[in-house]
Amino acid sequence: MASDPDQHPQGTFAETSLVPGANGYLIQDHAPRKLEQIYHHHASVEVNLLITGRLRYTFSDHPIDLTPGHFTLFWGAAPHSVTHADAGGRMINIYLPLSELLAWHLPGVFRQQILGGAVIENAEPTANDAARAQEWARRDQQRDPAWQGLILAEIRARILRFALEPYRVLKHPTDRSTARRDRPLTHVDSMLSFVADNYARPITIADVARALDLSPGYASALFRRGTGMGLREYLLGLRLAHARMLLVQTDDKVLSIALDSGFGSVSQFYEIFSTRTGLSPTAYRDRNKWHKSRNPEINSQFPEDSDASSR
Repeated sequence: MASDPDQHPQGTFAETSLVPGANGYLIQDHAPRKLEQIYHHHASVEVNLLITGRLRYTFSDHPIDLTPGHFTLFWGAAPHSVTHADAGGRMINIYLPLSELLAWHLPGVFRQQILGGAVIENAEPTANDAARAQEWARRDQQRDPAWQGLILAEIRARILRFALEPYRVLKHPTDRSTARRDRPLTHVDSMLSFVADNYARPITIADVARALDLSPGYASALFRRGTGMGLREYLLGLRLAHARMLLVQTDDKVLSIALDSGFGSVSQFYEIFSTRTGLSPTAYRDRNKWHKSRNPEINSQFPEDSDASSR
């Protein structure tokens, strides 16, 4: 199998401080500023809402000016930097694990644009976007698990609406297939796509590596270098995100959810889920049932029988 001797996956280019933990997101309500470093990277999807002021991102010399009142979304593994920010401006930054986002069954084209490095802006903002995002940030400071679950559910609903309504592509996906110097990142993109399409099956690291004609060791090291996390950890995170969604949004039996999420057995699912969340699957479902009844907007934007994932 290929190991690409010209590229050695040592170290990492990812900024791990911007990768969410068990809560499933990070959120900041802050005054943006120009970054000191030329570029930075992080293994999370970044969702921005510029409220006031002007702000310019630069993606590998490609400048993008954010539009106040519009959400902008991109995968943070693409090198980027803030090269201009008005003094006194205000901005909401939301960071989501890619595994969380991919478990939400977003439209296929939208998902592929994210994985390919596109920068996307919603074309139809709603009047209460800024107020809702600021409320998320304020409530998150309480560190209440029930509120954090609701915040994540509302973020999911808003991004699903983002994906289904018209949006603008401010920076199109980059075709790196012919650029030898970027081949490792292309491999990482391919691994992400393969895992996103197959995580519900009992695949292993060896299966992922075989799909790209790489050795398992090299594929694992390359993935860690590109995302700042292990391939096994990423696969597990994607399965857990999918399971959490099914527990809250459906009445399926726990056994069915375990198997539908790619776990080999219900006992393995219970052990991993309880260790990672601090709750059994049943307790997690009971605690989060009130989310849908409390917020009708989430109900309307989480159609269980939707075919959005096939669009």
